[in-house]
Amino acid sequence: MQNVPGKEKEAAKFAGENFIRYTGEVVQANEAQVFAWQARCKGIDVHALAEPTKLEAMKKEFEQQKLSAKEEHKSKLLEKYGGEKYLHAPPKELLLAQTENYVEYNRKGKVVKGEERRGILSRYEEDRYLNNHKSVWGSYWKSGQWGFACCHSFIKNSYCLGEVGKDRNATTLKGVILPQNVIPNTDPSVKQETTSVTSGKKLEEKENSSADGESSSDTFDSKKNAEDEKKWEEERQYELEKVKRDDRRREKKREKRRRQKERREKNKKASKIKKKSLDEFPSDDEKKRMKELEHAIKKINKEWEDAEESLQLGDRKRRYHSIYDISTPTPVEMEAYKLTKIHADDPMAAFIKEKHLKKHSKKD
Repeated sequence: MQNVPGKEKEAAKFAGENFIRYTGEVVQANEAQVFAWQARCKGIDVHALAEPTKLEAMKKEFEQQKLSAKEEHKSKLLEKYGGEKYLHAPPKELLLAQTENYVEYNRKGKVVKGEERRGILSRYEEDRYLNNHKSVWGSYWKSGQWGFACCHSFIKNSYCLGEVGKDRNATTLKGVILPQNVIPNTDPSVKQETTSVTSGKKLEEKENSSADGESSSDTFDSKKNAEDEKKWEEERQYELEKVKRDDRRREKKREKRRRQKERREKNKKASKIKKKSLDEFPSDDEKKRMKELEHAIKKINKEWEDAEESLQLGDRKRRYHSIYDISTPTPVEMEAYKLTKIHADDPMAAFIKEKHLKKHSKKD
């Protein structure tokens, strides 16, 4: 039989045929063979092929003894440690299935009928009130602060004073500062007296402080004005210096550009004069170069005419010679080639070619 091709058996498209060996009674036969080997190791003479009936009987007896030993061991453990009631639990299908507890909810999520399931508690301690408080921190909010709803205290680790704490915190919010060891009276008349006394004291303190502070404020204002003027003057001087620096920089750039322009114009004039002098009075070298250039141009034109003539004659009548000189072109020949070259992109290319052909036909 063919085995599974490749190493990746799970990803293979062809699973092979070896799975047939492990179907039907093959598994039992393999187990019997293993049992025979183990029995032979224990000293029992039995063979799976020679004595199959004996082997089967021994195997059944061994399994029964094994099962009875397991049950006996289990019963001893239960007698010693208990817990037999947990073994008679219903199956998992019933434990995880539906129950008879019916609960009906409305659109807002509240229970209308039946018993609501208890919420799952977190791992943190809940409903624990510290320092005599009857509510949790954050149950009260006022003027952008969180506190306790039982005493209206905004201090997290404070001790709860109940209704007295509410009155005291209300007065502190209004701007009245009370000593720590005095608890205010709940009588409204007493409250009015205390508030009037405290307000009178505040007014007296303000008047005294204003009288003392008038002289000091004048000196302070004069010093401040002097400092501001000095600072403003320094900033003004800095800005003026900055403007002057920028002007000098611009002037330097302007002067530099002017000198460069004059230098360019001077060089241009000198080059024009030099070129004019060369054109009017060419030197001997220049005359020699011009003659060589004319000769090279004539040579290129002659080669072009010969090429046209050979094309008209054809391959059979064309002359052949092997004495053609192949050498590196000189700079004059390169210049002549560039002057006489006809570019394909040149709009006058067809006209120049036609002109050459007419000239060649006239010679013929």
